[in-house]
Amino acid sequence: MKIKIKWFVYLQIFLSVVLNYVTTTLKLPNFLLYIQDLINILLVLFFFKKIIKTICSKEYRSYFFVIGLLIVVLIIGDTINGVNPFLVIWGVRNNFRFLIFWIICICSFNIQDEKRLFNLLNYIQIINFSLVIYQHFVLGLEQDLLGGIFGTQAGSNGRMNIFLCILLCYQTAQYMYKKCSIFSLLWIIVSSMIIAVYSEIKVLYIEIIIILLLTVIISRASKRKILIVVAGALGLLLGLSVLKQFDPYTYSIITNFDNVVEYGNMESGGYNISRFSAFSTINNLFFKNNWIYNLFGFGLGSCDTSSFSIFNSSFYVNYGWLHYLWFSHQIWFLETGYLGLGLILAFFFVFIYKAIKNRKKMLAGGRICVFTCTLVVMIIINFWYNNSIRLENAYLTFACLSFLPIFMKQENK
Repeated sequence: MKIKIKWFVYLQIFLSVVLNYVTTTLKLPNFLLYIQDLINILLVLFFFKKIIKTICSKEYRSYFFVIGLLIVVLIIGDTINGVNPFLVIWGVRNNFRFLIFWIICICSFNIQDEKRLFNLLNYIQIINFSLVIYQHFVLGLEQDLLGGIFGTQAGSNGRMNIFLCILLCYQTAQYMYKKCSIFSLLWIIVSSMIIAVYSEIKVLYIEIIIILLLTVIISRASKRKILIVVAGALGLLLGLSVLKQFDPYTYSIITNFDNVVEYGNMESGGYNISRFSAFSTINNLFFKNNWIYNLFGFGLGSCDTSSFSIFNSSFYVNYGWLHYLWFSHQIWFLETGYLGLGLILAFFFVFIYKAIKNRKKMLAGGRICVFTCTLVVMIIINFWYNNSIRLENAYLTFACLSFLPIFMKQENK
């Protein structure tokens, strides 16, 4: 029975990758997206005792201490603002379903599942790359509409970006610890760069540099550092040369720091609140220097939207045109203020702290520490760059975050 129920965990991860393609490209009904909510409920019921035991365990105390503080802040914010209970329920669903799944993964996975999961993801990348080539050269799709296995809906490349980051973080850590060949690493780098060119994922070029540098700095495998830098440089140069030919505008942005800053401050093309100046803009437009709003926001769920009218907030009806839902940091600041935003980021920083602290102590799990560090940095970058941490693909992201506590528990036995 345990083996069978674990397949539902893998099904959840698989659906998080393909469901958007199924609904946007194959045009199947959108209600299929809610299958994942049903799977989550089923898994919670099955693992309920283990979930309670995990939450109460000393090994995971630091994670759940931060989550506990976050819940207290959210309760205060919703109480102060008198948020409609239905909106609160929807806000909890949108923001905590992935945290719940992270706990489920800790309860159900073991160290062997790491290899199983990433073998699956490597096969998915082959299909993903092939789909991108087909969608671009045969269907004529490009930019936001070119999402490979993540579909052909505007914004699909945001889901694609974090998926590529997961593969890049993992494969570089694997290579540094002699778990894969240089050719496997080059395949992931080059295929990701080519996808980034056609899907116009501007930030990926910067992310690759950060991933390679962090991996070199954090890891202990000094002999392979030169090769990984060379491999990364070759992949980056190849990607940039292709980018310059096919998308000179994006090339001009990412190769000039002033252009990067200008792009981050852009308030056109749908970006009605810029990435870099979001906090001051939201304060000026809505909070009006009110310290309570700045600390607690308007309350969890108060600015969210849904296809069900009962869960659709009046704030979104009036101000949804600002597209604050396109960026995780903007919706988190609006609903939870600096305290809520700071605590959700603190939760991610716990992973970095534990990974760096334990990377030299852990024999088999050292590479998982390196992988987790680089992945969390990518999550934080994407927290500002898009809303992928709030979309269904975040089930995969949080599943990957479960391996650090799993390996730490195993090696502490």
